[in-house]
Amino acid sequence: MPPSRRLSLQTVLKSSSVGALATFIDFAVLAALVSGASLDPRLASPFALTAGLSVQFVGNKVFAFGDRRQAWGRQAAAFLGVEALAFCANLALFDVAVQALPLPYLLVRALCQSLVYFGLCLPLWSRVFQQGGAKEVAQ
Repeated sequence: MPPSRRLSLQTVLKSSSVGALATFIDFAVLAALVSGASLDPRLASPFALTAGLSVQFVGNKVFAFGDRRQAWGRQAAAFLGVEALAFCANLALFDVAVQALPLPYLLVRALCQSLVYFGLCLPLWSRVFQQGGAKEVAQ
């Protein structure tokens, strides 16, 4: 297997690990707000999604993609653009799915996030972050 192909698989696996951590944070906040504070899952959803956002950005930039460029501001803006799209997609999917599917809300959340992550976020993040971006540290 060529090194670039292995790196791509490695990036997907690392990004998935970051995603798992961010999802854990999201679930913890969602469960705390729904079960602990008695908020409706649809009202708690934006707060929970926001909590996982910072984990996604730093984890994907530094850990998954290994992008060491100092273009934090530009990348954060591009990442937030992707995340704004993903945020809307997650909210819309969850809103429809939690009402339509006879499943626990956390399982519905996991299904929705998986669809948005693999179908939207990961492909677009690969354009935001450069794998092994250490070559352009001075940028």
